[in-house]
This record gives sequence, structure tokens and C-alpha cells, in this order.
Amino acid sequence: MDSERLIVEGIMDILLNSSARKEFDYSRIEEIAPDEKFLIWSKKDPFGRECFGVGDPWNMAEVIREDTDLSRLEWDMNEVYISGEDKELLFEEAVGIIKGWRKQLTENYPEDRFVAVASYDDGSEMVEGCERILSFTLRFWKKREGMGLDENTEFEQPVIKWCNHISDVLAESEHFYILRSYEVASIYRKQDSKYVACVGDFYGDVEDAYIDPEERFCITIGCGIIKYNLCEPFEEYRYDRETPQWIETGREGDIEWCDRIDEVTDSYISVSLNGEDKRKFNINTLELMESF
Repeated sequence: MDSERLIVEGIMDILLNSSARKEFDYSRIEEIAPDEKFLIWSKKDPFGRECFGVGDPWNMAEVIREDTDLSRLEWDMNEVYISGEDKELLFEEAVGIIKGWRKQLTENYPEDRFVAVASYDDGSEMVEGCERILSFTLRFWKKREGMGLDENTEFEQPVIKWCNHISDVLAESEHFYILRSYEVASIYRKQDSKYVACVGDFYGDVEDAYIDPEERFCITIGCGIIKYNLCEPFEEYRYDRETPQWIETGREGDIEWCDRIDEVTDSYISVSLNGEDKRKFNINTLELMESF
């Protein structure tokens, strides 16, 4: 609700976008061990700048100029492709590789910022007559100011992402915090940074969040409003599902494009729309009470 976002470092840092959450079980990530079979190297380019790679070192004199975007080059050159027939085993291998990269990079280069992504392809768009192949393509790069792909880029395909730099936390309470990643809002426990559940999935960015001081519920907004009850079984939020775990409004038809939670009381929630119009909704039902 504050204009300044809460910033936390070192929290749960391997994330799935909404497409990946539909394909894979996020709760499995914690149990997967790091796989360090793809070793990372670093070397200086002809201009004295440090570059990072995996596999055979590139011939830097041939591919790097003084104005080369090094982060974009690392994205292009640091590609690992894995394939298989078992989707779950493939997911486990992809997460293991990312964890292996995370271990190497954070231990050997603790002062640098890195991003890694693994994009999943179910083979459905392969040429007719070809054998369908499931695969992940993994990449990593060092985050440099003004260079490379924006780590907040939204992908349509299922993507696993890791980054070790500061993350954007939208709200916090005594025992929980809500983290935004892509169009998804997830809640975590403060004590151990353990993932609890996805509490919102939006078309576009998650704009703001609120956690009830008594931790009975949380609210996320963006393309509409979702009120999620903080109680067992902590069901993963899903579109088009009716459940006692959450209620929502302004998500279809006449969409309420909300960008700020202004006030939450025992009887209503007040939100701003695009910084101009305001709406007041019943806190228990999310029925519209007043527009102003």
C-alpha cells in the first residue's frame, strides 16, 4: 500500500511464471538437488571486461567489439538444451541445472548479479510427421546496467527463472510477505522464506498487495481484485475456479484496472484505478459499494 516497495534480498529466488505453474508442481523445487555438470567459466574480453560462459569458451576476439552488449551476448552464447520423454524428469533436470548454476555463481561471484531462465517446449508446434520432443532451453547472463534482456520480461511459454539480485516485495506482515514475479503474486513465510501458495495471477503486472494485520487474508490487485483467505489448505490460485480459498471481482468483462490499494477496513477495501477514479468494495463479498 505504500508508494515505496519493500525490498528484501536473498528470499526464495527460483520462480515459475503462470504458464509453468500450470505444467509443473512448484512445491517440488525445494527437494531437487543442484546439478553442476555444466561448469561456468569467466574470462576477460579484449577490452578488459569480465564475461561469463558455460561449455567451451568462445573466441572473444571474433565475437566482441567495444560496443558489444555483453549481457545479450551471454544470453545468445550460454544456451543449454535438454530433452526427453518424461516431463517431470525433464523439469527435475532443468531445476537441478539452475540450482547448479546458482551455487557456482553465488559462491564464486557473490558481488555480481545474474539471471537464469529455462523455457519449456512441449513439442506441440513441431512439423507434422516429426517425433514430438519435450525440451527445456536454459540460459544465463550477468545483469549489467543498460545491457541485456530485462529480467522482468513476460514469456508466453512456461519459464523457470532464477535471479540473485534484489526482489520486489509488495506487502508484508509479521509472518508473511508477498512477492511479485511476472504476472503472479506468491506468499512466503518470513521465518524460512518458504513458499506457501500462489495468491493471484493477473493479465499484466500485479500492481499492489495487502496482508491483513491479523493474517486472516491477503489482497492482490491489477487486472481486478483477488482476496485470498490465509488458511489451510493454501490452495494454489487458478483461473475459473470457485473455492472458499478466494473471491475475486473485476477480472472479466468490464475489467477494473486497479493500480493502488488506498484503504482496507473491517467493512471495505478502497482502490484507485489508473491513478484517477476510485472504487470501494465490500471486504467480505467484493461487491461494489461506491464509485467516486
